[in-house]
Amino acid sequence: MEDPKLEKHFKSHRSTVTSLSFSPNTKQLVSGSLDACLFLWPFKPQVRAYRFVGHNDAVHSVCFSPSGHLIASGSKDKKVRLWIPSVKGESTVFKAHTAAVRCVDFASDGQSLLSSSEDKTIKIWTVHRQKFQFSLNQHSNWVRCAKFSPDGRLIVSCSDDKTVKIWDRNTNECMHTFYEPHGFLNDVTFHPSGTCIGGGCTDASVKIWDIRTRKLIQHYANHVASVNSVAFHPNGNYLLSASSDATLKIFDLLEGRLIYTLHGHQGPATSVAFSKQGDFFASGGQDQQVLVWKTNFETAPSFVESTNTTSNKYTNGNDTSSNDYIASARVSSSTNQQKKTQISSLREKSQPETSDERGARKIDVFNGKSAYPTYGDGDRLEITNIGPAYENGISRSNSASACLVNSEPMSNAISKTNNRTTYGAQSNVNQAYAPQLANTLEHIVQQLDILTKTVAILETRLTMTEIIQLTVEQSYMATTDNPEWFSTKQIDNNLFLTNENHFFEGNRANIWLIRGAARDLIIDCGLGVCNLKKHFENLNLLNKDRECLVLCTHSHFDHCGGAKHFENDSQILIHRDDYQGLRDGREKDTLNYVRSAHFDQAPYRNFSAREYRVPATKCESILDGHRIDLGADDEIMVSHAPGHTPGSIVCYYPKTKSLFTGDLVYDCDHGDELIDWVPTSSVNDYLRSANRMIDWLEEHEIERVYPGHGRIFTNKKRAQDILREYIDSKDDCCSKARGSCMQTMVSGFLKMGCFRCCQ
Repeated sequence: MEDPKLEKHFKSHRSTVTSLSFSPNTKQLVSGSLDACLFLWPFKPQVRAYRFVGHNDAVHSVCFSPSGHLIASGSKDKKVRLWIPSVKGESTVFKAHTAAVRCVDFASDGQSLLSSSEDKTIKIWTVHRQKFQFSLNQHSNWVRCAKFSPDGRLIVSCSDDKTVKIWDRNTNECMHTFYEPHGFLNDVTFHPSGTCIGGGCTDASVKIWDIRTRKLIQHYANHVASVNSVAFHPNGNYLLSASSDATLKIFDLLEGRLIYTLHGHQGPATSVAFSKQGDFFASGGQDQQVLVWKTNFETAPSFVESTNTTSNKYTNGNDTSSNDYIASARVSSSTNQQKKTQISSLREKSQPETSDERGARKIDVFNGKSAYPTYGDGDRLEITNIGPAYENGISRSNSASACLVNSEPMSNAISKTNNRTTYGAQSNVNQAYAPQLANTLEHIVQQLDILTKTVAILETRLTMTEIIQLTVEQSYMATTDNPEWFSTKQIDNNLFLTNENHFFEGNRANIWLIRGAARDLIIDCGLGVCNLKKHFENLNLLNKDRECLVLCTHSHFDHCGGAKHFENDSQILIHRDDYQGLRDGREKDTLNYVRSAHFDQAPYRNFSAREYRVPATKCESILDGHRIDLGADDEIMVSHAPGHTPGSIVCYYPKTKSLFTGDLVYDCDHGDELIDWVPTSSVNDYLRSANRMIDWLEEHEIERVYPGHGRIFTNKKRAQDILREYIDSKDDCCSKARGSCMQTMVSGFLKMGCFRCCQ
């Protein structure tokens, strides 16, 4: 078996490649991008690519029909287009959703099309006349992805509400929900057998569930950043993943381990797809490239029946760079004798497994043990057939690939026949206990059935409660447009300052709007009690033809409360350490310190300060060093400055030699007034950030400092002085504490510092 090999390299997109799909005959590849275009790439040499233009905004998903006569695309412009893959690029269009379309997929018969959207729904359409059939509505947040099963009877979907749902297409009902406590899935797809689903998660993991047993059967933790896309090889033996860590990884599902790590993209890898025969796969990335790889994998469909030799599938788990694109490979040789020798050698050395091997180890959900079998060099492993899923989504007779079907020790669960190893139950079960065991099991099944029905009722009630809450929230969002609430003034050619006029001045945040060459950036967005987006649109400072980004300097209510108004149309950015607070609307992170006395005028009728909350908001996390491209070589550079909150940031704008500081530093009478005493604060972090900022300001030519509150600094020295005063005030506090604080008397024994300043 040879290693994957890079075959072709395409680059014509002007932004991130979001989606890929091969034609059924593998003669063409279609790609979609944030640049609002599709490209149809031919595999024949000296044949030019076709560029399809029609969408008014980013293309999130593309898919070839099973016949290859149509291409479907879904876009941020809320529309779905059906294209004829020819030089003319003709298409029909229909408005499918009330928010961005995130995914499109054809059923295997080519007669139906589904679309999933940020409006939290999945819709099914007829392909011939684009007639709406029905919608699936139980998700409570964006539906990132939805796919048909190979037989078209089931639908799987994943959402930002941290759930994965299996739907029955005939009844339009949700058959089962998998919950993801540590993140949400970016992508989900069916195994070619239709019995399992696989997904890539924001927690950097790849997971596979059996929809018959409704259990997680494999979990891989080999990536170090969010997994953006996954694809099963058509033979069902392998899974390919693309991650923001800039790598592609290939997993052997029969052995349950990582076998290849591929490097080719200069930045996050965003999409992957296999050809129908599995002999090629493609990858797309934030670097605007489309790479086509020769698979060189075996192609026999193992989910029908497989007796693949396992003795040639060992890997040492270490990455060894052979070229720019392949970073790790299998241990392989040209003859069976050499393979046996290598395997024996590996066993004799008894080397400890690598972290990749530990992370990729297959989970045996039945007995909690590793699913690595032991067998002789000449033995072959026979994998239990993964049969078709039953109508209720559960098959009680079949197990997932290579999982044990009983809880006995592996030595008792494996028998050798004709030089093969098969998994089966022990043959020495005591028949005398069979009637009692059957009665006991029947009773357990009855109790589980009652419990399942009870949970289903509770889920329904919870769903209705969420729908009511969402309805109230949407009503609130639609009516809070008070033209007197905001005031906006122009600071320079492309910078505008907005304030909330009738809110307490001490907590009144500065809202900055930068109009870039290609897109706009809003830094902080106020309380959210009135619609900032509508305010800017009324002033013609925002329009639908230009992309707008929202950047929150931290997670406090006065800086991020208004982000919800931009959720459906803009990318909302916040540092990773404050991300969860805004995403979940956690009061301990957003604080929500709002009182009736803080308002000299109610923002809208029947407003209640007591009920004010920062709503859970769809956002994306960023890290120190993140750059925001405003177009024409104009960018904003983000720096992490924790202290006020764990994820506080400052933003450097080289074009105007200016700095946006959030709540790190603002104009006040003395530096000791900087807020480091709220529950989200850390004095130690604040001191480190203050020292770094003083040095940074000294090294850079800064003409203006734009704080999160109060007046603009026209001299960077004033900002440096306030930070020095803050540092000195902590030194004074500690020195006083050493003389008088009872805690400090104990510190000589316990090596403790001043409680206020050093904890």
